[in-house]
Amino acid sequence: MSSHHVVRNEQEPALFIIEPKACDFAIVQELLEWNPTIIVLESAVETVLSWGIKIDVVICHLENFDAMKKLTTKQSPVEILAMDSDLIANGVNYLKHRKHKTVSLLANFEQAIELPTKQTALELVLYNQNFKAFWVKEGVWKKWASKGTNFKIYVPNNNFEARYTNLVLDKGQNHGFWHLRTERDDFVEIDTQNQPFWLFEQLC
Repeated sequence: MSSHHVVRNEQEPALFIIEPKACDFAIVQELLEWNPTIIVLESAVETVLSWGIKIDVVICHLENFDAMKKLTTKQSPVEILAMDSDLIANGVNYLKHRKHKTVSLLANFEQAIELPTKQTALELVLYNQNFKAFWVKEGVWKKWASKGTNFKIYVPNNNFEARYTNLVLDKGQNHGFWHLRTERDDFVEIDTQNQPFWLFEQLC
């Protein structure tokens, strides 16, 4: 059974598990190395318990409070937060009030897409399939990348103009996503003219 230590620094990312099957468990294990506070959505609790890791907080609907308390009895103490609406947004707000700066989200994109409009104080990092996604508030992102690395961007505002450096359109636009690929080993830059966007970087 794996576990993480009790002593933490809220400056380290918290891990909010919304959809445990959003990516490979190997990525979860890497995230656990940062010793995060682990917050879990009610629908994910049983799967996370089967991983053998310690849960710190469960977010659930009011009517499921007793069931979640019973389910996590062996892991006591576990904080159970019962809400009457929008569990995901309330979970992120909880972490903001706990003074966390960054939240790693294990979720499907559809579950996280609107979070930046509800929460602007935290840095949100989404892990989904073999991509790591960042919410780029400033509309400009730059990083060194090797040739052939795949990126995706999603801009909520469809009326935008993007400029790319060392990137070519790979598949064009698909369901609101722009698929890009690096041309050479060098820095890449994406500039959407002050339009915030989600940037997806290939992990492997």
